[in-house]
Amino acid sequence: MTQPTINRRHFAQLLAAGSGTALLGGLAACKKEEAPATAPAANNAAPAAPIAGIDYKVLAKPVPTEAPQGKAEMVEFFGYWCPHCYTFAPTVEAWRKQAPAEILFSMVPVNFGHAGHEPLQRLYFALRDSNTLDAMHLKVFDAIHKEKINLSTDAAILEWAGKQPELANSTFAQAYNGFNMSAELARANQLVTGYEVDGVPSFGAAGKYFCSGNMAKSLERALHIAASLAVKEAKGQG
Repeated sequence: MTQPTINRRHFAQLLAAGSGTALLGGLAACKKEEAPATAPAANNAAPAAPIAGIDYKVLAKPVPTEAPQGKAEMVEFFGYWCPHCYTFAPTVEAWRKQAPAEILFSMVPVNFGHAGHEPLQRLYFALRDSNTLDAMHLKVFDAIHKEKINLSTDAAILEWAGKQPELANSTFAQAYNGFNMSAELARANQLVTGYEVDGVPSFGAAGKYFCSGNMAKSLERALHIAASLAVKEAKGQG
């Protein structure tokens, strides 16, 4: 059974229903209409080895990476606005804390061309650059999807951030309005294009591979396929 993701076409349909809290309501409804998060195991057989072109995609044009010798980059593409990213975020966080040493893991927020979600991209980078991401990442998801707080504008985000004790005495506000934010957003959008991202949550590995829940048949499998590809590249086995 296929793991749900939000793709560009689905995203465009949701936008037609409105923005801000209305959009979030549409996303929540979409989540309910999608297939269950995981399919029950049919038997105890070992999972099939991933196949290029079926379970993951080999990019025709590699994406430049900056991983040192013996390491490989792995990227999760996500959106704070995405309900499937919200559901899967605790799994990614647990995996990230014990990720293989060969992997340089990072997250890239996407907006799929919707200006109303650019503030959420800025929010992610400001948390990362102010060293408050670990404390706040899941809390942002909860604010949007559980508490139904509209964080679709710069003003709303800064007002919300000002009420968070974890951000008190931090450099969050400076980072959010930092001079390098435009470059961060441009880089994120370039990675989305380079990895040919068509839905979230999804993963890129070593600048060569892209894997989504739809391709791998579950988000958990997509995560582990991307990780295994990154490790192989780090070890020179790709």
